[in-house]
Amino acid sequence: MGLVWKAHDPLLNRFVAMKFLPLHLARDPKTRRRFLEEGRRQSQLSHPGIARVYDAGELDGQPYISMEWIDGQTASAIAATATLPAA
Repeated sequence: MGLVWKAHDPLLNRFVAMKFLPLHLARDPKTRRRFLEEGRRQSQLSHPGIARVYDAGELDGQPYISMEWIDGQTASAIAATATLPAA
């Protein structure tokens, strides 16, 4: 749930993925809490298949999660071309 943008972190000189909760969803306190909890929970995970979370919080009232940028195809693009093996 959210909009993801590729951004450059000038301090650390690296690209990051910035995930923002859309403003119309950020108005709902329950949705806002769930989004920030997602960032907290993901930050506790360490696995090669999971993007690392660097930061989470709010900027001008809009919740965000800053995470590792991983180059490649989107999950939806992979799913559209993937085939499952026959059972």
